Amino acid sequence: LAFKSKAFNVKNVMDLFPAISKWKISGTATTKLGITGKIENPLIKGTFYSKSTKVYPFDCKNVVLGYRLKQNILRGNLIRGSLHNGKLSGNGIVNFRKNPPALKFSITGSEMDIQSVFPRMAKNFSGTFNITAKGRGVTSKFGVDMALNSDDLSLYEQNIKEIYTDLNVLNNKDIDDIYTTAYVNESTTPLIVSGNIKDLLTTTLS
Repeated sequence: LAFKSKAFNVKNVMDLFPAISKWKISGTATTKLGITGKIENPLIKGTFYSKSTKVYPFDCKNVVLGYRLKQNILRGNLIRGSLHNGKLSGNGIVNFRKNPPALKFSITGSEMDIQSVFPRMAKNFSGTFNITAKGRGVTSKFGVDMALNSDDLSLYEQNIKEIYTDLNVLNNKDIDDIYTTAYVNESTTPLIVSGNIKDLLTTTLS
């Protein structure tokens, strides 16, 4: 059985999965999918297309995502997308057979424009950066390791070479135990920043 959808609200699809329905994701999309196998154990496989999908404060453009759902295990492969004028790719898995569901993901971004991230502060920021993020845990609490590097990133006339961050995401909205090390200019001694962000649902980038 093959199916091609009309445009739909991404949030309506999220609501089909209670464990991730509270994730702040919005936008419109279309999909092509096929259903094969036995009725009691079907394989649902398809491709998701969206010109704009917002994931928390991040507005992802031109998203093409392959997905596969079988035996309550959802796998996704971000074939392409863009964020802050840079390129996105990645993959992930959510295992709904676990309680709470387990998840694991990896995302890579390249040539992202720092002025697009903070448009109101563009006169103080310049350059592009690459970033990788890897996460693992359960839907209600998971850890993320991120690494950023750049050859030309400048913040308030300070050259940023590398940034490494570890954090935990709690209850789909709070970021706790943030620990960041940043290498500035030619120094081999990093700056260290730690803290928390409460209620990511209301956080915006400007």
